[in-house]
Amino acid sequence: MAEIFIRQLIDDLDGKPIDTGLGHEVTFSYQGADYRIDLRPTNADKIEAVFAPYIKAAEKVSSASTPSAKTSTAAKVSGPVDQLSN
Repeated sequence: MAEIFIRQLIDDLDGKPIDTGLGHEVTFSYQGADYRIDLRPTNADKIEAVFAPYIKAAEKVSSASTPSAKTSTAAKVSGPVDQLSN
């Protein structure tokens, strides 16, 4: 008996399917906690627009340095999810 397994990425925000090769894995940190969310391009654009003024005003912290008393928030939209998993 033959079986076919289909892997379908789903947008974590709205529950809609993500077309192959178009998914964005967005990672960000807030108050010391790291988060990851898979988004369709439309929702990835929305989160980028929301974060943009905060990122512009924030101080970038390198991953090698220890956090200071000031809590910073960073957002990074990685490439398409399909490319990241290869």
